[in-house]
Amino acid sequence: MNEDFHVFYRPQDFDEVIGQDHIISSLKNIEKKGNWPHAYLLVGPSGVGKTTIGRIIAKKLKCEPANLIELDAASNSSVEGIRNLTSTLTYKGFGENATRVIILDECHSLSKQAWQALLKPSEEPPSHVYFIFCTTEEDKVPDTIKTRCTQFNFRNVTRDNLFDLLSIVAESEKLTLNEKELDLIAQSSEGSPRRALTLLSKAQGAESIEELRDILESIDDSVPFLELCNLLFKSNLSWPKLVTLVNNLEDLPPETIRLKIISVMTNRLLKTTDEAKAVRILNILNAFKGFWNPSEKKAPLLLALGSLVFESEDEE
Repeated sequence: MNEDFHVFYRPQDFDEVIGQDHIISSLKNIEKKGNWPHAYLLVGPSGVGKTTIGRIIAKKLKCEPANLIELDAASNSSVEGIRNLTSTLTYKGFGENATRVIILDECHSLSKQAWQALLKPSEEPPSHVYFIFCTTEEDKVPDTIKTRCTQFNFRNVTRDNLFDLLSIVAESEKLTLNEKELDLIAQSSEGSPRRALTLLSKAQGAESIEELRDILESIDDSVPFLELCNLLFKSNLSWPKLVTLVNNLEDLPPETIRLKIISVMTNRLLKTTDEAKAVRILNILNAFKGFWNPSEKKAPLLLALGSLVFESEDEE
């Protein structure tokens, strides 16, 4: 049995990618014409296939593994690292194919100086060099870089597509999860195939739908996040406590935080038969409805929490 489902079942070709048909169609047209751009900007939520498609593009360019450079900009954002990288680009790759591909994941984390160091290489790259910028926060990518790139906007994958993926993997791995349980995992995956497969690998030992819900609620949630969700159930919400928990939350995109809270609350709503609790959860869900712009950082979260705290005080 394979434990790392999201690694083992990562698509290796365009036809294996799910939920991004508009992008795959465009890339296939580019492949057919053989006129590959030298710079790409892949924008979209986490876990929907940006890095995967970047690797497939590298494969289509016949880039050998030794000539593929993947850099996590979140942990390598300094100008020195980028300058060291760009200084080597004049050299062709090893092996029969000289093509070199640089995938910069979470590129929005790069410093201003690092972006400056990338301006000329991305505008006039050597014929053997291709850049693939991946980001969840398009607004943090300089316009001077965007104009040099062919941009593709990724979408969250539909629940039906995620269910189909989970069904195929579950059958291949001989898992005993039924359709209702697979659909619950698809619902909890926030539109992300990567998250869906991670949840599937963690939930394969669940012996009941109730146990599965508990597993899904706890996976990947930090202690401050769980504390925040639990605190929201209290009728006498404390604003200072909420602000402290918000400050302790990991630095996730606003929309990810919103979807995680909605997922937890929806699961709890489905399990409760207490009308008072149901009303409380519905109020929370109402406060967290609507898309949260990444450029607003934690402001939407604070606004949602404030509406719950201070509106409840007004009612009293």
